[in-house]
Amino acid sequence: MDDVRPRVVWFSRTYGYRGDLMYFGPLLAGVAAQLPGTAVPVGHDEPVERHPDVPLRPLLRSWWVPLRSRRGEEAPRFPVPRPSTVLRLWRTRPDVAVCLEFTPVALLGMVIARLRRARVLLLVENDPRFRGAPPTGRAVEVKRRAARLATTVLTSNDEGARYVVDDLGVPAGRVRVGAYLTSAPPGGPTPAPPVDDVVRLLFLNSVTERKGILPLVRSLAALGPTARPWRLDVVGGGPLVAEVARTAADLGVDDRVRLHGPVDYDDIWAHYADCHVVVCPTDGDYRSLAGFEAVTSGRPALLSVHDGAAAELARSGAAVVLLDPRTEDGVATALDELLGTPGRVEELLARAATPPAGFTAADTVATVVAAVHATQEH
Repeated sequence: MDDVRPRVVWFSRTYGYRGDLMYFGPLLAGVAAQLPGTAVPVGHDEPVERHPDVPLRPLLRSWWVPLRSRRGEEAPRFPVPRPSTVLRLWRTRPDVAVCLEFTPVALLGMVIARLRRARVLLLVENDPRFRGAPPTGRAVEVKRRAARLATTVLTSNDEGARYVVDDLGVPAGRVRVGAYLTSAPPGGPTPAPPVDDVVRLLFLNSVTERKGILPLVRSLAALGPTARPWRLDVVGGGPLVAEVARTAADLGVDDRVRLHGPVDYDDIWAHYADCHVVVCPTDGDYRSLAGFEAVTSGRPALLSVHDGAAAELARSGAAVVLLDPRTEDGVATALDELLGTPGRVEELLARAATPPAGFTAADTVATVVAAVHATQEH
């Protein structure tokens, strides 16, 4: 552990989506630049050549076990590492194992680290109750046992810290709080909002029941005549795309609801630049990064209180307005206040022009690097 270049090995089955590291790209590249002994094992078929600045190692092979789908969304699959993967990961010889949450690969990394007398930095993004996880049960007991193997636990916010300490039983002295994962535009000044009398609203997310897209369209269509003119851009794919189009047509607002379909991660920033307000009326999210994308792009956001990131962003001073989509007229009331109050959009845009500190890619890199050093020195 006295090596000035510790072997920092990351343990997670996936990063980003289908070969695109997305918001993990700047984080992993930045950490590797400051900690040259970093290695990031990934799936054996990952296109590692797409990310020359990230030390990806195509070591992982898994058996995939299908799980039950959730509320009409794509059915998840549970990865079980193959024996050859266990051997390859053992040979990485970590000094510090960075384990993301409690996936099978992360749990395997904790065990390997302990058997090799290495340190464990466990990353727990938030309280899983926000994604509907039960507070008790067999899974929670597994997490409690695994958390005992961690030298340090890094969590993104106060809610996550309470969960780690109160539910998992990790001593408070081993817990660090810092936003280690966000999503922000790649450098450059915050673009000025578009000049348009029509208020441009952006829904950039999966088009599913849980994300609240249909109540959003219905609430917009029901706004009274005193509301400002609006346009809703829906960016994303999902099982409800056709139903959103039918609903907008049935309500007579299909000329103001534009469906763009899914776009690559690098292309989302143009949509943020082209909007005035981002709307995220989710019924439940672990810690959605859409709110971070909005505020780091200099745009205000309407955020559901059932998004695990909402309170974190509100505490930061970001230009966010919280709503509760589970209450009667919760979405409609927030939209009426936004579009029915003279000057309200402009007021929020002025606040959003200076994004809060702590959420850039450089900030997340600094948070993780500091946690690695603290873990190494523990």
